[in-house]
Amino acid sequence: MYQPDGLINKTMSGLGLGSLTHPWLADQDTALYAVIVPALWRQIGYVMVLYLAGLKGIDPMLYEAAKVDGAGRWQQLRHITLPQLRPVNAVVLSVIIIDSLRSFDVVWALTRGGPYHSSELLSTYMYSTAFQSLRLGYGSALAVVIFLLAFGVIASYLVRAFKEAD
Repeated sequence: MYQPDGLINKTMSGLGLGSLTHPWLADQDTALYAVIVPALWRQIGYVMVLYLAGLKGIDPMLYEAAKVDGAGRWQQLRHITLPQLRPVNAVVLSVIIIDSLRSFDVVWALTRGGPYHSSELLSTYMYSTAFQSLRLGYGSALAVVIFLLAFGVIASYLVRAFKEAD
């Protein structure tokens, strides 16, 4: 897909946009964005299911009361839908952050953190430091940092969830 003769460049050439063809993974300006697309593709379905569940959990009587009060669609979105989705937003944010910490496989398969470390993540840096440079102590310290970041996200979410439950 991202190869110089891949799907994206062939499609652009076929549409007469041959001047926009690009070595997507080989350019340090576009490599990170090219890695983000499959990572988002992997997550988007789960996030959509979470939001759909959140939308189904909103009481329809709130919208009926808002219509009776004369609220338009924008006001219903702003004053009913978005506040009711606040807990779902917290879950989605936590899931996205934790998934970004575990997105080693996509980056390593596509770019191995290159070119010139432009798409390198903390996890790929930890792997290359520990197992390619054989600096096992430093790699272990980076693994602890990754764990603490994930734990901090989860702990902050749980604290917020317990405060809202009380």
